[in-house]
Amino acid sequence: MKRASTNMNVALQPKVAMAKRSFEQSIQQMGLKPGREVYQDDERLLDALLDLDELRTMLQSVASAVDQHRTRLLDVARSEAAIATILATPNDNLLALLRKQLSPARIDAQRGLGEAQMSASNAVARFALDMSTPMSDLSRTFDEAYNGKIVPLKKRYIAQKTEYLRYMRQAQAAEDLARKESLNSMAESAVPMWKATSDTLMAEIQSLVSYATSNMSEWTLNVAQAQSETFSRTARIFEEPARDAEKAQNLLPT
Repeated sequence: MKRASTNMNVALQPKVAMAKRSFEQSIQQMGLKPGREVYQDDERLLDALLDLDELRTMLQSVASAVDQHRTRLLDVARSEAAIATILATPNDNLLALLRKQLSPARIDAQRGLGEAQMSASNAVARFALDMSTPMSDLSRTFDEAYNGKIVPLKKRYIAQKTEYLRYMRQAQAAEDLARKESLNSMAESAVPMWKATSDTLMAEIQSLVSYATSNMSEWTLNVAQAQSETFSRTARIFEEPARDAEKAQNLLPT
């Protein structure tokens, strides 16, 4: 029995070594940057992945630019609010000085400008958040879906396809007919697995692309409307202070 066991272990060693090499090669492919040959007979998946990566890069660029724009707009809003506070609420000493130098109409115009700037700063701050929050949510949701669904499926596909291609290459190089047939059989048995993964990955890509593009389009339409409304509202806010300033202009002492 001991000799039989030893012979069995010796016989299994080549298969174990083959399985180990297969596993190691599959692991090496997990970097997700295989050559184009791994997509042999499956160019539609390669094209879809390239399109998805381009879309992902675009979303990341837009989200980054929007975040920077939000920061700058909020800085502008805070500056407007600071100016507004100074103009609209002078302290008692400053107000007494202004009353000695300016007409009541001019002082009221100055206060009106300050109040308008405070309203404008609020409008700009609201726009900054309304513009940036949906894009930030879209970018985050896209990345979560990409990393949670696309990446694992892509890893599985690469491992399965690499295994299949390895069997094919070994079968082509094999001189022994029995080994060639065995390797061809293993290659054929691997086809349904990588094709099933390819179909699943393709469906996930199409779903994510549809989600991202439709939401991106909705965001652009909403931003266009929100920006137009913000500028219009801001212009209306300053209409009355502008009229008051024009009326008070001739009341300044000469």
